[in-house]
Amino acid sequence: MLFRSYSAIERMFPPDEWHRVLVASDRWTQLVDDSSPFDERIHIEPHKFAVDPRYRYPLMRRIRAFRAAKAINCRLTRTYVWDDSVIRVSRANERISAAGRDNLMTRFQERVSERWYTRLMPEAPRGEHEIVSLEKYFAALSPGIDVSPRMPTRVSDRSAKAIFFAGATDPGRRWPIESLAEAMRHAHDRHGLTPVLCGGPGEGIPMDRLSELVSFPIEDLVGKLTLRELETHIASASLVVSNDTGAGHMATVAEIGRAHV
Repeated sequence: MLFRSYSAIERMFPPDEWHRVLVASDRWTQLVDDSSPFDERIHIEPHKFAVDPRYRYPLMRRIRAFRAAKAINCRLTRTYVWDDSVIRVSRANERISAAGRDNLMTRFQERVSERWYTRLMPEAPRGEHEIVSLEKYFAALSPGIDVSPRMPTRVSDRSAKAIFFAGATDPGRRWPIESLAEAMRHAHDRHGLTPVLCGGPGEGIPMDRLSELVSFPIEDLVGKLTLRELETHIASASLVVSNDTGAGHMATVAEIGRAHV
């Protein structure tokens, strides 16, 4: 949502009035290029930030040195040792966040971290899609400014491809291989779409077994795409079928046919 709202950020924080600093997970580095509205960027490894004091303290000193007027937490699910800690150490005059949904912390930590903010927005309704919740959050920060997310890739004719994200590093979140084959067969035989399998390295998709279960070719892109390339593939697909992963959110922003299972 944030990365697709660059023009809105420009209007919310004009460059002649604000020095804009992005502090973000290093996993999203590929989505922040020279077209972004940020004057400085700090990319952090969240896990290392949480567990390694020698890594964390220099970054905390750097963030504090900005003497920020405003710090905004853009996450809907807050983390005590990651984004909440970054906001706290900023010591900004105004520290804003959503109250959070399914926050990754204990109830005691939640009560403590809530005091680190000067303004907490209402919690998003349960069941509301995260893209919708984030759009409402940014709209409340700057009434009257269009903050609707936009994908950078715009296509007039979608490719005849169906992208599937069915693997996961957690075995409990992986689709059964027989069910994945049946879903691909339906997309291919009933709708004439070429199945494309995407995902990260080590997500447990046995391609040999999958190929045995279908009679048509499957394009295997698991572990082969950068985040920017993945974004482009999703934006041009006719269908995206996804488990609970960031790819599903990308498909929602792209406003294409999608299914979250």
